[in-house]
Amino acid sequence: MKQDLAAVVHDFGFILVSGFLGAIVSLAYMPGLTWRQQIAATLAGGFTASFVCWALQDWLHLSAAVAGGLSFVVGLVAFRATPSLVKAVADSFARIPDVVAQLGQALAERIRTFGGKA
Repeated sequence: MKQDLAAVVHDFGFILVSGFLGAIVSLAYMPGLTWRQQIAATLAGGFTASFVCWALQDWLHLSAAVAGGLSFVVGLVAFRATPSLVKAVADSFARIPDVVAQLGQALAERIRTFGGKA
């Protein structure tokens, strides 16, 4: 399903605006932020929502309206959720060597159990 450039730009623009509006609305739930922090929250929420939802729209074949609504919600929570998400992903990657070592030990034990030399 090939789209023309105007449709892609329209969809992304709608998703972008929706994400930034969600991020702006989220500022009402974060009192006491400085102007710099408010700008950072708006940019982080808006861009996170825009690019995540644009990818989801393409992957799941969502309509622009659904992707825009999702973008608004992601923009609403992105500034608070993004640090936790980044930490969770980093922690998951940090555990990979331990998981690989455990798999190696389990494999060596299996080989020993079946009479092999490990």
